[in-house]
Amino acid sequence: LPPAVAASATAAVVDESQSYALLHSAAGTTAQVHPSLQLRAPPRATPGSDWIPSNKLDVVELIENIMPILSRDVSGTVRNDLGMIIDAAIMLNKQNWIEEIRTKKDKIQDERLLEALQS
Repeated sequence: LPPAVAASATAAVVDESQSYALLHSAAGTTAQVHPSLQLRAPPRATPGSDWIPSNKLDVVELIENIMPILSRDVSGTVRNDLGMIIDAAIMLNKQNWIEEIRTKKDKIQDERLLEALQS
């Protein structure tokens, strides 16, 4: 499961008839995920972060595919998914992603996200 989607997912329910998982995000949106993209790993024993190198083009493709979905409704007091897109935009010099989120600034409720957009 892509990290940006996994970060915003609060529950996954498998639809047996279609073999798709339904992800329910903290923002209340639902998305279908193909079985090949479903997470099949147990949680880590201890919290922390791991560094996994990624191909820049894969990250760009992923974000450009999920941005229209995640930016439909930018409300919610904790939007780590949009924060990760801002982080990736800074690392990959993709100012247009930040600008796209910034156009919805008046609807954003996450204070940390608003601070990041001001910098």
